[in-house]
Amino acid sequence: MHMIIVFVICQVKKKNPGTIKMASFIKYIAYIIIFAGTFFSLINFVTNEDTTEATVAPKIKKLQIGIKKRPEVCETKSKKGDVLYMHYKGTLEDGTEFDNSYKRGEPLSFTLGSGQVIRGWDQGLLKMCEGEKRKLVIPPELGYGSAGAPPTIPGDAVLVFEVELITIERKSEL
Repeated sequence: MHMIIVFVICQVKKKNPGTIKMASFIKYIAYIIIFAGTFFSLINFVTNEDTTEATVAPKIKKLQIGIKKRPEVCETKSKKGDVLYMHYKGTLEDGTEFDNSYKRGEPLSFTLGSGQVIRGWDQGLLKMCEGEKRKLVIPPELGYGSAGAPPTIPGDAVLVFEVELITIERKSEL
């Protein structure tokens, strides 16, 4: 747009005083438009310079469950009250590993739904088959909350678990 206005001003013939006045008027309008555009661009830059925190991905609010591997045959699915034997790797969002049962060479065992593990596990491991692998992304509210689990897990941390259900032990129902 600026180029068009400059072109019009340059094409003015000096013989016609009315045309010269019109060209001067257009020139002043062009200066005002350029000044306003620069001014508003500068204001936008100044007000947006501290928005780096706002553009960071927000923390998740809900449990996210991804199926990584599902066995072809699933005769038994996990439910509350089952004793599960799980292998897992736990990391923070940035990939920092804080726990790994594979490295210990021994799966974790616990009763599902009894509160022996974080709520994200009690919810995220329901209806799982033996041999199945899942990825759980757990919000702080279903993990360790604002307290965290120092020194390895800070407060309000989103937790990422790669889990594998090795065995389900179910008490026989009467």
